[in-house]
Amino acid sequence: TASFHSRKKALEAVGDMLGSGVTPASLEMMDRAWARMCAVLETMSDGIAFLLVELDGHATAVKRGTDVVSRICRRAGALSVSRTSDTKKIEKWRRKRRSIEGFVSEDGTLAMSMVVPSSQVAETLDQIGRIGKKHNLTAGTWGFFLGGNFHMVIGAAPGKRKSTEETLAEVYNTVSSLGGATNCSEMIGFSHSKIRTSKESSLDRVSLAIKKALDPNEMLGAGRRSHRKAVQS
Repeated sequence: TASFHSRKKALEAVGDMLGSGVTPASLEMMDRAWARMCAVLETMSDGIAFLLVELDGHATAVKRGTDVVSRICRRAGALSVSRTSDTKKIEKWRRKRRSIEGFVSEDGTLAMSMVVPSSQVAETLDQIGRIGKKHNLTAGTWGFFLGGNFHMVIGAAPGKRKSTEETLAEVYNTVSSLGGATNCSEMIGFSHSKIRTSKESSLDRVSLAIKKALDPNEMLGAGRRSHRKAVQS
């Protein structure tokens, strides 16, 4: 794991890793807001962005790869770098990682999945942070950089329906303006209906028609009902 004072520095390290010849088994980043919401910060130092890198294979190759990754993170300005081959510690981090998926379906949270061109990832993440701060909402981001996609979660507090809707709309517009796209299954969810209405396209209408045919009672989609309750509270 490595912590950085900015998302941009963390992403610089990611780019250098991918260009170094090292192939991580897993390469993920989460920002401080997301890590706080998921309560996974107790072993991390202060920072804005955190990289979680896992290498596997022959012991010699793993050690060599870990040395390279550590040097790259420090060269990019990491505040701290922590490495371990302790299976208990690794499994602890894996449990923390798995807890994130359950967290985004809890009441009081709204999630959006997205993908943008690699050159726009840093700008997108910074914009999301600014948008959340503007509306006084916690907006965290987390992503699989080997897969080229990332996710945002908003802590939707009761009584902040308008702020939540405005935040979602601004994030959607930002992603679109930077050449990215949001996940289709997210954009037919309850919490995104107003955004979709203002941005509806022929593809959106097809998606809605399919959704209505397969799910006339609006029962499908993990966490969708809790999302609507959070927005309307």
